[in-house]
Amino acid sequence: MRLPKSISPNPLFITTIEIRFLSSLTKAELLQKMVLAFSDEFTNLEQSKIPEELKQQEKKFKYAADYMLSNDDYILSFATNSISFEHSSEYKYWETYSTFIKKSLEKIFKLGFIEKIERCGVRYGSILDGLTDPSIALIDLPKLEINGLQSEFGGFQSVFKTDTSNLFLQITPNAKISKQHEERRGLYIDIDSSYSKELEPNQEVFDIIDKLHKDQKELFFGLLKEEFVVKNLNPQY
Repeated sequence: MRLPKSISPNPLFITTIEIRFLSSLTKAELLQKMVLAFSDEFTNLEQSKIPEELKQQEKKFKYAADYMLSNDDYILSFATNSISFEHSSEYKYWETYSTFIKKSLEKIFKLGFIEKIERCGVRYGSILDGLTDPSIALIDLPKLEINGLQSEFGGFQSVFKTDTSNLFLQITPNAKISKQHEERRGLYIDIDSSYSKELEPNQEVFDIIDKLHKDQKELFFGLLKEEFVVKNLNPQY
């Protein structure tokens, strides 16, 4: 599949790269190490509002960040079991984004607190602004007929697998998505591509992340009609 290097207007809304790991550091020790390592790049520091008790009790908050460092372009979030990256500005495209992530992770790996990496994830959420009819963009809409009643498309979830990736796909029509102070409406396509085997904190992690990005990108463009991409997204190859 020929994938475009860029599209415009870019529908990306969420661009989260995350690693989950084992470490014996305390929150205070981790904060000290991360601030010392990244204070020259990130000028803003925030603490999460999620109570530690909730993180311990609720599975969905287990890997939530304790702290966030940010600058004009990126957000670096971290806890004693996870580190994630996200854009705080317009998407810089993968060549630039992956270079920043690799440079940052190399610095983190040298700090020596990551014992084993348990999961790598690449999650991209895209919203096709103002699109109210999913059939205009999607190659197919899942349908189900029972007792002569035909379903209407109200959303879709599925898991796809490659040799290295699990890809969790969610499609939501007429979605309203908010992030920070921005709100957008339209057809929402969310793909979380993950690798869940143990890794050492080394070069292989970067190769896995790059492959996860490629797999989710192939799935995203595989969902869309070619004529829709050409007419509405101005692809550059």
